[in-house]
Amino acid sequence: MAFRKTRYTSTAQIQADLDTYIEEYNARRTHSGKHCLGRTPKQTWEDGYDPYKKYVLDSSSVEGAALAEARPNPLPDFGSQSQLEDECSKNQNLQNQKVEVAIEKLMH
Repeated sequence: MAFRKTRYTSTAQIQADLDTYIEEYNARRTHSGKHCLGRTPKQTWEDGYDPYKKYVLDSSSVEGAALAEARPNPLPDFGSQSQLEDECSKNQNLQNQKVEVAIEKLMH
């Protein structure tokens, strides 16, 4: 790994090594994932983009509209930043309570 061997003196040097790494990782090495079928991540993305565009991005197609209709909205509309922060705070408090209950059960 270049990052373990190199003492950088500028951000340009770091950026050059990062660019080289990203190019190697995405465009030159094959991926072992079962859906990649020996392709690089970049090839997998490029080969899958047209179906993704047709069925997910382009809701004007019949198939895309049906999928868009059936797909739940993963992000609710909170309307404002403060409403989003309130919801996040509530979720964090709920998670903290669950952890406290679990710890309490382990202690007894």
